[in-house]
Amino acid sequence: MSNDPDNEQDMAPWAHPKAQAWFHALFNRSQFGFMLEDVVKQPVESMSREQMRAILTFAVLLGRKEIWPEEHEFVLKLILEKARAVAKKITEEEGKRPLTLRQHRSHKLSECEFQDEIEILRRRLGRSFKTTKLSTPDTWGPFWT
Repeated sequence: MSNDPDNEQDMAPWAHPKAQAWFHALFNRSQFGFMLEDVVKQPVESMSREQMRAILTFAVLLGRKEIWPEEHEFVLKLILEKARAVAKKITEEEGKRPLTLRQHRSHKLSECEFQDEIEILRRRLGRSFKTTKLSTPDTWGPFWT
């Protein structure tokens, strides 16, 4: 294997022209972007943290500028905006009800991981000025690393 950047074997999967063409065709045939857009346009009140984290997973996994269709980048922005709104709603709701110490720790961990996932997408979209190293949340497990 050579170190030549033009060598297709050295390319990241999302930057490979054949992978990009395949994903764009799959994206268009499946209407994936439109389905995500429809889900994200639901009222904030109807979305749970878990549902939003699942949507963020798709956005983080597939939302690379090199592969996500440029004409559907607005969907990634909608996901980011909705995730921030859901995070705010959940923080407000959790502040209104009493929690046990165990519940508080669990909610705090989940909230931190949710914020990290939002930050990953913010950085992908060029919407963050943070430069600190960001690690993947523990719940992602070894699949993501």
